[in-house]
Amino acid sequence: SKRIPANHRYKIEKRVKDHHRKLRKDAKSNPNAHHKNKKDPGIPNNYPFKEQLLQQIADQKLKAAEEKERQK
Repeated sequence: SKRIPANHRYKIEKRVKDHHRKLRKDAKSNPNAHHKNKKDPGIPNNYPFKEQLLQQIADQKLKAAEEKERQK
């Protein structure tokens, strides 16, 4: 059952409101700390030469891994 005293319900609402207020205040005072990372959309399927591009990316990753191993 979700029956609770009104005093308790209002206290919870007050805490939530205060928490949201604090988050908004932090976001305003330090805007660089709160940002979402943009997701890489990838390569569309109708992109010409998609397979070649994917192969180049795979080769670059392989070279980077080899270079990392070489430096160890």
